Amino acid sequence: MFASSSLLKIKETEIWFQLIRQDAQDMLRLCHLLSLDAKREIIVKLLVFFLLMTSAITANSAEIVFYRGSPEKIANYVGMIPFDWLPRILIRGDISPGDENAFESALDRAESTGSVWAFNRSVRLDSYGGDVATAMLIADQIRKHRVSTIVMDGSNCASACILILAGGTSRVAQDQARLGLHRPYFSNTASATKGGYEQFKIEYDAVLSRYRAFLSRMGIGNDLVEAMMLIPSNEIRWIDRSFALQVNLLGDDPADAEWQRAKRIEQKGEACVKFDDQLLSCYSKFGFDSDYCHQLLGPPPRGCM
Repeated sequence: MFASSSLLKIKETEIWFQLIRQDAQDMLRLCHLLSLDAKREIIVKLLVFFLLMTSAITANSAEIVFYRGSPEKIANYVGMIPFDWLPRILIRGDISPGDENAFESALDRAESTGSVWAFNRSVRLDSYGGDVATAMLIADQIRKHRVSTIVMDGSNCASACILILAGGTSRVAQDQARLGLHRPYFSNTASATKGGYEQFKIEYDAVLSRYRAFLSRMGIGNDLVEAMMLIPSNEIRWIDRSFALQVNLLGDDPADAEWQRAKRIEQKGEACVKFDDQLLSCYSKFGFDSDYCHQLLGPPPRGCM
């Protein structure tokens, strides 16, 4: 979110409140013609109206919702499961302070569904960014709960949203999704510049150090920060998948991937897990609905499901 869009929203809010105040004054001038009960009813309605309008106009937080999906359809389905049937948390819009609490609530609702959420623990992203500190808090929650992040076809993830994407233990962007970068900036320019350039440089370097430490903790290569620094803060440049894969912005967190593999070997046996790996590799080349992979690999080892 850029400073210019924030100023525009503030101006729009001022205009709306001027119109609301004028309408309220016109309505109150008619009150002398009404009974006491009618006056009270109008006053209550006006108060409710003001509260609703204040909430609608000034709210600038992201939409954060848990969708249960359609587990009853998944149960007996054979083939590639449609994405809309899968459970997921959606984060859409500007990321603002306090959204970490909304995300925690959505995560609690998801966890309360038990096996439904366990089937596909994922967060879908569609945001041009927002507050960096809030994005890092959400990313930390995502990593703590070992949830995947995904940007679907037609969706965007830019600026601070990239930090949330980085939090996923598995990070996916579909072919028509867009991932955008720009370097950090201070939204409060008066505060940032009042100490002179030397102080500004110290504080800006501290921000970059925080970025590097965060992304390193998430297992993301330092090349992502270096690429970010080449892009002016008033621009968004869309990166290609090959670069995102190269710096591990897309892909699996190594520690989580090895943990998952070790648990599968413990539960199923090494021979079964190796067969699963070969089958998935074949599927990625020829498609999940291809019979060729089963013909190529033959039946699974004895005792494997």
